[in-house]
Amino acid sequence: QRKGLPAALQELASYTSNRTQLQIELTATAVSSKETVNIHLYRIVQEIIHNTIKHAQASLLQIQLIRENGKLILTSKHNGKGFRYEEKIEKGSGFGLRNLLSRTDVLGGDLFIESKEGKGTVYTIEISLTNE
Repeated sequence: QRKGLPAALQELASYTSNRTQLQIELTATAVSSKETVNIHLYRIVQEIIHNTIKHAQASLLQIQLIRENGKLILTSKHNGKGFRYEEKIEKGSGFGLRNLLSRTDVLGGDLFIESKEGKGTVYTIEISLTNE
């Protein structure tokens, strides 16, 4: 809250990159005028980073937070091993995925996941800014 969302995300990315094998490239140029939205976005990025480190065996994670067409759009992409989304949800595993879905739902947003085994994962979260 003190530093603002882009600075807080950059600090998180730098801290993580310096302490793990995961290089994080971050571009964050947008914020919401609502502090609760920014806090949820920060927690979503934390979860994505955590999941990438824990499960993906990735060396690179690219994260972008932009404002486009009246929406905040958070995109993350890694070069790790990927997974079968439907299988994770069906088996009841994937607590991190459920966390992402829950936070996105609270924000009234949409979460899109593209993942293939051996091809990495792309998360895209779109949150409407019509009420700002």
